[in-house]
Amino acid sequence: MKKLFTLVFAALLASGMFAQNRYDVAKKADFTDALSQIAALPAGSAAYVYISGYVDVGTLKSGDGNPMVNTLRNIHFIGVDGEDGSKATLSMEMQLPVNNTESDGFSLHYENLKLRQTQGVWGNSKHLMNFKDANKHYIDTLEFINCELTELCRSLFRGEVNGAGEDYTGAGTLKVFRMENCTVHNGFRQYDAMPAIYMAQPVGEITFKNNTFYDLTYLNSLVSFGNVSENAGRQPVKVVFENNTLCAFSRASLLNFGAGVTTDSEFHIKNNIILQPNWIDEMNGRQNDNKDVHEVEGETWTDKNNNELVCRSLTEEELAERIDKGVVLTGIQGGLVQLENNMLFGYKYQNMADMVDAGDIIPIGDDENEETEFSFLSMEDVPFDWADFADVKNDFFQINNANPAKTAGKNGAPLGDTNNYTDQVIKVVTLTVNVEGSKSAKVSVAPIKDAYMSGDEVTLTADCNGSLNTFKGWSNGMKEETITLTLEDNLDITASFEELDYIAVWNLDDIATNNVVKTPPVAVNYGEGLTLDYARYIAEEGVYKTGEEGCAEYDGAKKAIQTRNNKVSGDIRNCFLITTPNTQFMAGEEGKADYLIINVDEAQAASKLQFYVASDNIPYNKYVVSYTTDGATWTEATTFEMEGKSQTNQWYLVEAKLPALAKGSQIRIKGDETSGMALTDEMQQLLELEALEITTEYLFIAEIILSPDSGSTKGDVNGDGTVDVADISAIISDMAGTAEYAAADVNGDGTVDVADISNVISIMAGGN
Repeated sequence: MKKLFTLVFAALLASGMFAQNRYDVAKKADFTDALSQIAALPAGSAAYVYISGYVDVGTLKSGDGNPMVNTLRNIHFIGVDGEDGSKATLSMEMQLPVNNTESDGFSLHYENLKLRQTQGVWGNSKHLMNFKDANKHYIDTLEFINCELTELCRSLFRGEVNGAGEDYTGAGTLKVFRMENCTVHNGFRQYDAMPAIYMAQPVGEITFKNNTFYDLTYLNSLVSFGNVSENAGRQPVKVVFENNTLCAFSRASLLNFGAGVTTDSEFHIKNNIILQPNWIDEMNGRQNDNKDVHEVEGETWTDKNNNELVCRSLTEEELAERIDKGVVLTGIQGGLVQLENNMLFGYKYQNMADMVDAGDIIPIGDDENEETEFSFLSMEDVPFDWADFADVKNDFFQINNANPAKTAGKNGAPLGDTNNYTDQVIKVVTLTVNVEGSKSAKVSVAPIKDAYMSGDEVTLTADCNGSLNTFKGWSNGMKEETITLTLEDNLDITASFEELDYIAVWNLDDIATNNVVKTPPVAVNYGEGLTLDYARYIAEEGVYKTGEEGCAEYDGAKKAIQTRNNKVSGDIRNCFLITTPNTQFMAGEEGKADYLIINVDEAQAASKLQFYVASDNIPYNKYVVSYTTDGATWTEATTFEMEGKSQTNQWYLVEAKLPALAKGSQIRIKGDETSGMALTDEMQQLLELEALEITTEYLFIAEIILSPDSGSTKGDVNGDGTVDVADISAIISDMAGTAEYAAADVNGDGTVDVADISNVISIMAGGN
């Protein structure tokens, strides 16, 4: 029993300690708070920071105010996948803590994350992680496991001695650097090239396994020890570079150790695919070390400094020259060296014959006592061709398991990143989505990719853009608005819609965030000939002002129509806001209600106006839709009630039939300030208990549509050109008094009742 109790207690203690050292991060404030708490942990503690979504923490400076300064612990940053399987993103620039000691046990682990430099690829002298000073920086382990590193500028790790005196003895040490199962791409778009990993301090071990590197625009070595001085305290290093796939142009030795490490170091470089691109585009294949301009014909684009760049394949002569010239794969001056079964294109091994003869370099195999000859493979030797990748120009590096490269490595091992091998039939396919029958309908595609592979799943959703369209179906015969397809070949699919015969529409589908400012008059976003204006009474006689002048009477700081896009959950519609200040709303004064005006800029035929309304506050009980042709006399078109509809989380349809309107006419949507307030029972009780004050009126107006009067089809109550269940809903609304439809009396007996619903059902069934 005692032993069992001890085990249970130990487990509880361990879980409690882990719980104390776990930090969940979803925004910058969480991240900063977590680092502050980690700094207070006992020396040697391990901390686990779980990151969700997209977190941009900006620049973590090395001086005062940097939450990393005193966080000298063993920290694991771990990404939590989203529901769609996407990696969490940590955007940052970290300047490493200074003047720590080896005993601090400082380590950084990045796992299952997408990492990017916070200022992107064009930041000036920016790095994902860096130091450039004369201080000590001791790191036990720096590792990246199952990560995507992208949008990187100049380097992803830069450690550089700066300002060191003659007696400077070192920059601290990095015991272990490890990168496994990662992709590194879209980086280093700078004219002053720098190594991706720039080491200027003693490093014990460097390991790269099963990584894919591509689209590294201006690479000046993947790893370099070139700037390590004698005073920096060189020491032996063990380097393992196995089963990596790299497709990038390097200006200097790809693995450039030079004189930066001692001659008793150990290098294991085998089973890699290392290629220069055989094309030039925005991210690949610099022909000239000094500029990014290629004066040839072809597809062009412009870089940050407006230099014209060209995308094209290399000519046979350029390819031959590049292969013949060959950038040196390694820069090694001494040590035990294994260079075996690396497939190279545009790279070559350095000439180490003299150093081998002198005994500075000893060729070895997997066993350091096993001497061997250096061996490399050309693409012809394997055999392997560019086309054996799924589509390398579109960043698909997958290779079929049946390909000879799967067994061409040492001892029959695969070449390159083993994560790229698959049983799936590799095929890049295109997806073309068309819209038929509508100018306003849309189709959303998820996920959106530059290129798709056979076997990819895509979800297509037909978007009727509010009330503007009726979805008719897909060209493949499917009728559901949302469909999921597995791409097997090139797919060309069409979504068919029937579009409302509108004159003008404000459905605000350009609004992406809340509280968008729109200075009146606001033009329609579909159709033409009308504008929307804000206005309010400034005199009881009904004289009003529009545009900025009218807004100034309301609030000089808000010379705009305000919008909302988050008011009715489950049915999100972008909408305009009518609001009356509570000082006037409470007073209930005649002629003080705010409203929207629709200006008729061109003569319009007989038509109807429809829109949806909602409120999460205290609107008026009644609103009036009216029109004027002379700017003085207003004629009522319809009214609608808000009593019982405030804070009910639902949109209500309003319709008004309008006559032909001449240019200069206006349509008005206005609260009736004599009608009282629309309150829910709950709000009424709060008012009676004096627990709530009457606040500003809010009326949200969505999908304002002016369309020709199309009520000539019997049973088409809502005038959308189709007799369906929506017309039954319209009759019920008319019966309830929440909306008025001229065509609701379907059977013509002078009453709108259930008999009209029966008549619509009969018409839908093919009767009269």
